[in-house]
Amino acid sequence: MSTSQNNLDPLDSKYIELIEQSNKELAKSVTLFNFRNIFIYSGLFVALYFSALFLISLFESKDVFKNHLTEVPYSKDKILIQSENGKYYEINKTSKLRWLTKHGVLVAIDESELMFSNTKDYQNNEGGYFSLIIPRKQLFNLVLTDGTKIQLNEKTNIRFTNNNVEPQTNVFLNGEAFFKVAHQTRFPFTIKTNEANIKVLGTEFNVNSYKGNAKTQIALVKGSVNISNGYGNKTLLSGDMATVKSNKSSITIGEANFAEVLFWQNDQYYFSNESLELITSLASRWFDVKFRIPNDRIRDLHFTGRINKEESIVKFMEFLQYAEGISYSINDKEIVLSRK
Repeated sequence: MSTSQNNLDPLDSKYIELIEQSNKELAKSVTLFNFRNIFIYSGLFVALYFSALFLISLFESKDVFKNHLTEVPYSKDKILIQSENGKYYEINKTSKLRWLTKHGVLVAIDESELMFSNTKDYQNNEGGYFSLIIPRKQLFNLVLTDGTKIQLNEKTNIRFTNNNVEPQTNVFLNGEAFFKVAHQTRFPFTIKTNEANIKVLGTEFNVNSYKGNAKTQIALVKGSVNISNGYGNKTLLSGDMATVKSNKSSITIGEANFAEVLFWQNDQYYFSNESLELITSLASRWFDVKFRIPNDRIRDLHFTGRINKEESIVKFMEFLQYAEGISYSINDKEIVLSRK
């Protein structure tokens, strides 16, 4: 040790000793990295690399329609399927496709149907939700992997999953659909609307739940279903129709008139003693117009008759004029109704 170091303050000497020791440890750690830990870090890099590839593959697997359908922006005038990652794909007259997903699910699409079916290579699917969006004046069919068949009315949005691993809501419905639910051995098939939850094991029924109507109607063709709305629950039997309104806690059950309920499958609507407000709500969807009824007295007028979807809005207005003397004026796409 030099004379200058001997003359250092004891605290300064200890400080220098600590720095020298620290430098030795640092050099030792650098040496270890260069000759031994490089294998550890390389292994870590490889693990991170393959983890990144797995995550990319997982993300891409959520888009089973990529490379098969044309990606488009949202449009209210097209039949659209929305994948799990939020992208929209168009289904049209040229969409005649079949392919197999990585889970062994066969996807088949044409202009009127989207079908999922299991193959011998099927694996348990824990996938998320797709959305199917149907525009006005079009009907569409959907078949899920469990065999459930769903016919969708116009201006309907259905969010669904093919998940068969755990119990959950299979379908969220805004619009109208006719269900032929395959018999479930593990979990009830469940449907959720704005007003009600519907649970079934295997049955046929119609659900009408357009958001603007503020109510859900379930008409049961055969089997039985359980309906709940947060205030109570009831069981429907064949021939029953339940009405669940958004502003009421009670669930009303009556007899279903299937000629009226299932009109839309034949592009016709039969109505018996229905209010003008309800009829114009339907006509609004069919003819893509808006009705305004400023007079409360005529809003509650009731009608019996039929509307054909293929007829013009003029035919419909002539029917109202003839039946109850309703006059109307047209301003752009808004029709204002009044009494003569």
